[in-house]
This record gives sequence, C-alpha cells and structure tokens, in this order.
Amino acid sequence: MVRISDSDNDGGISRQLAGKLLTWMQERTSQVLVMATVNRLEFLPPELVRRFDDIIFVDLPHTGARYEIFKLHLAKYFPGLDFSEQDWWRLFAETKLLTPAEIALVVRKTAEEAFYRNSKQFLNEELVFQPLQVTVRDFIEQRYSFTPSMIREEDKIVEIRNKAFYARPAASPDKSRWAKAPSVLFGN
Repeated sequence: MVRISDSDNDGGISRQLAGKLLTWMQERTSQVLVMATVNRLEFLPPELVRRFDDIIFVDLPHTGARYEIFKLHLAKYFPGLDFSEQDWWRLFAETKLLTPAEIALVVRKTAEEAFYRNSKQFLNEELVFQPLQVTVRDFIEQRYSFTPSMIREEDKIVEIRNKAFYARPAASPDKSRWAKAPSVLFGN
C-alpha cells in the first residue's frame, strides 16, 4: 500500500512514491489490476490520476443501502429482529448522515448496552440464554452518542463531493422499497 498525501508536509516523499508507482505502472509487463482509494484526489499528481480508467465516487449510502447495512449488522447481534415500517423510517431519518462504519458502530454499541443491561439483571449462568431486548429508541440513543464524520468534517466532505463531479457514482439509484419518489418542485 502506498500512501500519497500532501507533498508539502512530508518533504517530497509523497512525490517520490508517486513517481515510483508511475514508473512501475509504465514498465510492468504482466497484467495487473491496480486499485487505489483516496479521500483527497487533488493530492495526487495529474499524471497518476490519468493512469486509472475509472474513478468511482463512494458517497453516503442511500436509504435502501442503509437498510441492507442495518440488516447485515443486526443479524450478527439480534438475529430475527425486525422493525415496523414506521420504526424503520424513524431510524432512516436519524441515520441519514452515517457512513456504513458508523451504522455498524451504532448496532454494536446498542448490543453492548443491551448486554450490559442484561448483566445487571441476570446471573452469569442465566445471562447466556437471555436474548438482547432492544427498540428503535436504543439505536437512536447510540446514534446520538457520537458526532458523525459528515458533521465533524462537513467542509472537507462537501469539498470532496464537489470535486467528484466527473467520477462515476459507486451506488446505483435507490430502487428498494424504501426509495422515495422524486418530488416535483415546479409544474405538475
């Protein structure tokens, strides 16, 4: 893994690494798939950016994707747990600024808190057999126990979004049952 950051802060080492990577990419004779992830595309030299066929922008997950992410993590800690449609919408409204990692954190912290509540109520030998009882409110409480990166680093993320206008989005449009119909602002 090569980390390339702002060359002004590292004495030019990033520029040297980018040069070595470019040379390697130019001189390689075998077929190799090269993938890279960056948060700040402007830190990469243009000659390196041009070497990649596709640039894909990964944004915050849409509602359908958040549902799938929640279901994935809920299955680990709360098998069989499902919410009413109204509860799902409430959870979606409260988590629209969360990254997938932050959604995973909310679910894990909720499970830890539910286990802690059980540990105060049951003996050790009974604790293993006690299901973790949670509500949507428990997840929302955990959501507000930290500041999402979208709020913490809003200016940087907006800048990244603005500079990614030419990149292909990583996610397809939301076609799930949770997708909201587009609203008409003017006209019929």
